[in-house]
Amino acid sequence: MAKTDVVLLHGWMMEPGIWAHQEAALADGARPHAIIQPGHGVAVSRLRQQATMQDWAAWMGGELDGRAIGDAVVVGHDVGGLVAQEMWRRSPERVKALVFVATLDEPWSETEQASREALSDAVLDWNVESAARVSRALIGANFLSEQPNWFEDWREQVARTYDLPMVHDLGRLAARHDDYRPNSESIRVPTLVINGGSDSVVSTERAQAMADRIPEARLVEIPESGHAPPLEQPQLVSEALVEFVGSL
Repeated sequence: MAKTDVVLLHGWMMEPGIWAHQEAALADGARPHAIIQPGHGVAVSRLRQQATMQDWAAWMGGELDGRAIGDAVVVGHDVGGLVAQEMWRRSPERVKALVFVATLDEPWSETEQASREALSDAVLDWNVESAARVSRALIGANFLSEQPNWFEDWREQVARTYDLPMVHDLGRLAARHDDYRPNSESIRVPTLVINGGSDSVVSTERAQAMADRIPEARLVEIPESGHAPPLEQPQLVSEALVEFVGSL
């Protein structure tokens, strides 16, 4: 019996390494694929200027084609979850199941959108101060205090390998994302929603509301995690993913 393909899409300003624990945990029973998002590493293909979320999903479809992946469990963290929403909207036949991690299907409020756009603008002047600002917005305080070396390694990796103008544009695109609530209501595949119990970006209440909109969804809350559960609480996220994929 062929193993299930599991596509792991990291969030904005993250990288595929956040899925390292989950890749190892899934490998026995599935085929995990952690894909680098546009602009988030060396030699990664770009999207066109003024790209849309539809362009981003089409780009992802090409990435799956290149890996000979037909249908897959699509796991999206943060903006990766928005790409997963678009994949369901444009190519539902390619989506075997969905996992949304720290993803919001409702549009940001005006205040939230302005904050997300300002955060995107900050990456254009990448230095210690701007890196600290972005990390505090995207990573839980407990992880940052307990893993002091992570910040400097990440800051240097971003400076060395990221296409920051592209990442800036994608951040602003995600800040203005569509209202995906009707799309959530249309999902007809098994779905898991994972959210950090201490996520300051997507609250548990909003994550639960998203899960409630999806007919076959359930919420798993990860305690003591901020906006990046795969990185902050890898064991708990791996356990949830292995159980979910194994149930399909």
